[in-house]
Amino acid sequence: MMIWKHASVLLLLLTAQDGIFGFDYSIYHNYEEMTAILKNISDTYDNLTELYSIGQSHLGRQLWVMKISGGEDEIMRPHIKFVANVHGNEAVGREILLRLVEYLAEQYNVGDERVTRLLDYAHVHILPSLNPDGFERLLNESRPGTEASAIHGGGCTNAQDVDINKDFNSKSPQSETLAVKKWMDEIPFVLSASLGGNNIVGFYPFDSDQSGDFSTVDEDVFKELAFVYAKNHPTMMEDRPCSGYDYDLSGGFRPGGRDGGPHTNLPIASTMMDYNYVVHGCMEISFQISCHKFPRPRELPTFWENNKESLLAYMEAARGGMRGLVMDEEGDPVVNATLRVLGRESSTFRSSSKGEFCRILLPSFYKFKVDAEGFEPRSGSTTVTSRALDTEWPQVVNITLYRPVARTSTSTTTQAPVPSEPCPTGYHRESPRNMDVVLEQEGSPTRSNGEISIVSYWVPVLLVCVFPVFVN
Repeated sequence: MMIWKHASVLLLLLTAQDGIFGFDYSIYHNYEEMTAILKNISDTYDNLTELYSIGQSHLGRQLWVMKISGGEDEIMRPHIKFVANVHGNEAVGREILLRLVEYLAEQYNVGDERVTRLLDYAHVHILPSLNPDGFERLLNESRPGTEASAIHGGGCTNAQDVDINKDFNSKSPQSETLAVKKWMDEIPFVLSASLGGNNIVGFYPFDSDQSGDFSTVDEDVFKELAFVYAKNHPTMMEDRPCSGYDYDLSGGFRPGGRDGGPHTNLPIASTMMDYNYVVHGCMEISFQISCHKFPRPRELPTFWENNKESLLAYMEAARGGMRGLVMDEEGDPVVNATLRVLGRESSTFRSSSKGEFCRILLPSFYKFKVDAEGFEPRSGSTTVTSRALDTEWPQVVNITLYRPVARTSTSTTTQAPVPSEPCPTGYHRESPRNMDVVLEQEGSPTRSNGEISIVSYWVPVLLVCVFPVFVN
């Protein structure tokens, strides 16, 4: 990865002012302007931010990512990512993520309680433009706000005329696709969102399934995550939020869903969203946040206001489920251990290079199994409960794996000590409890058909605590 380390003198000819930099967020920024904004923020908030590149586009433009993270760099802090401009002609998400970078950095440094709590807990990675080549073509070929740019607009594909979003199972993947895959190999992302346009809606896996059933074993989790975003958005819960844009969009798809019905998914093969979930166990939802792919720039401040609360709430949802460490009998991390929640075995997740794992789950009782090469498999159970306070520091499930020759105990229940890592200021840790080792498996839960995100009911959301234990 290429990391920006050096201070620079940046001359930005920007008009309307917002924040301490005076960046104009009522215009579209080309690649040079976007790069200058990111470097300026990184130089100003070097205590909080790290600007790095995950690779280059086909035409050699850097794929810039801003990492924003406060507090001490302790273990078991989840990684969250946002990606926009996958389709170069869907431009709103690019500008919103630029503004999100500045907002998080500024609010953390002025002591905003909510942003501070969020960034002291999670590492947030923001990639404003995955397809900078396509966006530059859009700026050269299309005029914002026209019907032509809403329907087609030059720049959907990359410089090789490939749709990056559909390139994740290609035998000859594009440079942008390879960069994202390498990025995900290096960082154990837990939660992700991509921001696009063409509708006001959210899509979650699967995009394509040969059986015709789009639902996953984590249908309940995806639906709640989608609801967290949608209920904080002024129009995403509506049946037809884009009813005023009744021209025929590409593929015969009209705002509101396929065949004019409620928000439904479309069969799209090899998408980035499915790759996140199937290969890495990362929960990614694709949010389309503008009815027009390339709206008039004066509308951009309204799009920011419409999505700001949703983005913050979505990041906060990463504090739910199971998390902890997989260790050997000597207390050293076990790398690349496979963890499966019973009844959800088709979705696996792995421990990181530090032995960390994280799995977003709703409040309930769960059984799980852990496997690693050279170790005996272990099973366990835990109850995930709802958080009582926003300031609670979630508990952990620590798992000890034993090599066959090193096993010295057959005990199935142990009293778990409180994890030794310190809690950030203001967080609360409960007393430890016991956890029994279990060997049986549960059947898969009943799953509904995989429809799109937005539902008209609310189940108290998934921000939860897990009791800490060690499993022998």
